[in-house]
Amino acid sequence: MQYGFVCQPISNGIETVAYEILARELIDDDRAAIASSSVLQWARAEVGRLRSIDRDALELAIASAPAGIPHHINISVETVGDYGYFAELGRMLLDGIDPSLIVLEISEAIDPTPESTQRWIGQIKGMGFPVVLDDFGHHHGNNRALNLLDPAGIKIDGEIVRHATEKRILKIIEKDLRFCQEQELFCVAEHVANEAIYRELVKLCDRIGFDKLLYQGWHFKAGELCRKGQGHANRH
Repeated sequence: MQYGFVCQPISNGIETVAYEILARELIDDDRAAIASSSVLQWARAEVGRLRSIDRDALELAIASAPAGIPHHINISVETVGDYGYFAELGRMLLDGIDPSLIVLEISEAIDPTPESTQRWIGQIKGMGFPVVLDDFGHHHGNNRALNLLDPAGIKIDGEIVRHATEKRILKIIEKDLRFCQEQELFCVAEHVANEAIYRELVKLCDRIGFDKLLYQGWHFKAGELCRKGQGHANRH
């Protein structure tokens, strides 16, 4: 399989304030598949592939840092505890790059309970890199991760956000936003697919006085293929 990365914008509703770097299968030199499922399925079939993708994404984020806009990258289960990855972050600091420009998203599949996991993530946070919980609400265990990992923010799972026009779902989102408001966390609503979802979220934020919600999804842009940091592998 040949894979590359797309950079999807994260917006405050007015302008792009960050990007997320997402792995995608390359269809040809100019196009990438929209869904990530094929890459993830392929990567999980062999130990080390996810870690390699994570490293490539980090390389791209570091290369993008001079632009001065934060780039979010995912940390997979395989990468947690990898001190080679940790060393790459350290070298970035030695090169004078602002760590706030690299936002590390923790997968919902990562068990936050082991002390080794908490220590590794705590060390990264101590270096100044923001850590956020990805797909928040997808698993009940995220509440445990919220307590143990003390993140800088959360990303509300897209499967919740896509139903934001329903009153019951909007109440769930309101609960998460109020928590972020009280704890002074930033929050990203994933998979904002259309104007109706966006408007419901804007009205909710106005009603509760929350001004730190960011938006990510096709309503703003699906993402553009990034030319740097591409990886290649043979199809099996």
